[in-house]
Amino acid sequence: MKKIILIYLNISLLTSALCLSCLKSKSSEANAGIHTVIEKSKAYRVPKRILADHINFDKLDKVIMINNSGSFPLDAEQLEQFRKDLEKMTYEPDLYIKAGGIGFSMLIDGKSYAISSTTHGQYLEVPSSLLFGDTSRIYNAYCYRTNGVNLDNYKKR
Repeated sequence: MKKIILIYLNISLLTSALCLSCLKSKSSEANAGIHTVIEKSKAYRVPKRILADHINFDKLDKVIMINNSGSFPLDAEQLEQFRKDLEKMTYEPDLYIKAGGIGFSMLIDGKSYAISSTTHGQYLEVPSSLLFGDTSRIYNAYCYRTNGVNLDNYKKR
């Protein structure tokens, strides 16, 4: 029994180190795509560093902003700014947030995705269904830093 536990512990430590080295790597190969890492007999995925890299803007049908100005769809000009804003948002591993009432909903290729932010808008909670196309019933979310993007700057037109 001790050998099995020791082997399991060594494998877990090795894969954890692999994951951290992969995340901290500055090479374009490490940051370019989704990595699958084995830890504690479970596979999990690491999202791409930039949020916009997960979104096919050609299939983006609609964005509904929900902020202190109300709930409203973005027009064409706002959508272009929205795309630029998403390119500023970066993945924050191992960070858990309490999301508030400000956020947005995106309709991409007929599927709806709800993204919410913290009260002061510093972080977003992004569902794994948007990032990886998961269809499981278990809700899993990843945190992205907004890097100065203020969702309250969007106003109804």
